Amino acid sequence: MNLAGAAIEGQGPILSLNTGDNDGFFSENGGMEWVSQDYGGGDNDCSFADPLRPNSMFVFTPRWDAHGNFVGGKGQTITVYETAPGRLPNAAAGTNEFHTIPGPPPNKDGGARWTAVSPFVIRGFRPLVLNLPGDDASPGDYVFIRFKSNAEAVLLRTQNILEIQHASDWDTTATSANDGGLVF
Repeated sequence: MNLAGAAIEGQGPILSLNTGDNDGFFSENGGMEWVSQDYGGGDNDCSFADPLRPNSMFVFTPRWDAHGNFVGGKGQTITVYETAPGRLPNAAAGTNEFHTIPGPPPNKDGGARWTAVSPFVIRGFRPLVLNLPGDDASPGDYVFIRFKSNAEAVLLRTQNILEIQHASDWDTTATSANDGGLVF
């Protein structure tokens, strides 16, 4: 089970409750009432929110394709629910405040593509680089490990996640960084 929440003074808190192999639920009033979450994949993975960036919520959506269609375990996408600063996002079923981002190409050896799936969260992985007070809260800041093969992994960090349109963008729009990782 995984829970993410965000609040703004006088609003919310909003909550995203993901229940693993069951379903996902969303609350706009701190859990007093619940509705189906937009991502109802039956394998509701994990969600995250940055307290200093409450206009955005991030959900692993491994059973969706880049258009939000259910495709089973072949999707490997992530979805950002985002609205204008000063408002809280809506992650309930039927929302239009979402951006589904394709994951990277498959691992050449058939293993995991990246760390944007719950088994890595269970081990402690978190994709958000949290803002500090005074930081520009406009871009989200995310980090992943991409497994190109079972023997080759690279660190990926992006502050432009909404610009990723194709699986190949994870490999082709990145530039090498001094530490061996890739930065978008």
